[in-house]
Amino acid sequence: MTAPSISYQANGLNEDCSAVAADQTHEAVQVTSADLSVRLQAFTAVPAVDLLDAEATVVINVEGGAEFTVRNEAGQLFMIQSPASENTQLMRSPEEIVQFLDDEFTPEEVAEIEEVVVETSKARALLNSPILLVVLLVVLAGLLFITLKPEAPEGVNFVNDVALQASYTQQYEGRYGAVAEDGDLLYVIEGDRFKMFDVTEDGVESEPFVDEIFTVGQRGGAAVIVLADGVVLSQNATGDLVYEDEVYPRLP
Repeated sequence: MTAPSISYQANGLNEDCSAVAADQTHEAVQVTSADLSVRLQAFTAVPAVDLLDAEATVVINVEGGAEFTVRNEAGQLFMIQSPASENTQLMRSPEEIVQFLDDEFTPEEVAEIEEVVVETSKARALLNSPILLVVLLVVLAGLLFITLKPEAPEGVNFVNDVALQASYTQQYEGRYGAVAEDGDLLYVIEGDRFKMFDVTEDGVESEPFVDEIFTVGQRGGAAVIVLADGVVLSQNATGDLVYEDEVYPRLP
């Protein structure tokens, strides 16, 4: 990761912090973390007796406004963040000071961010593409068709032609069965739905007890309808509804 931008200023020390120089104050200069570690090591090595009457400090400024003052007290470095009245002085070795600055003030890797932004922009451009939307819709429709379309019973081929589907559906539309006595059943085909109604002594029930969609197919060249449970219904020559051996007359 990118190292923090650090400037360093020696006060009361020579420029490399290896000796006390009471009258010297140096300009703040940019340093790397490695250079700062070397200078702090030199500051640590200054004899304690030389520091007794000296005001020797190293001031560290980190990009972003953080400022730290480092003092040498009997061979131990103490660091405090400005303003001193609001912060606690901490004893740290040169290595610990540099590690602390690197950990706390390392800026984000700009190059990595830019690369991610570029890739994200390309992804967004692709996702926002109307062409991709059309492709996804086509794929989704195909998957739904494959998943939801029932398997054709043996001997039956489903009809995919829309005009032929409409013709076959219209051919079957109507009412079948009997409504004369209690216990009869009425079969109604409307649009693409197959319904069954109970017949009671009061007449045909208003709500069907079976209401399901059907699929149009062909068997032996003739039109048939296939219910969701695989039941195949056909018509005889007079237009009655046929299920296996059962015949349900078409009603007016």
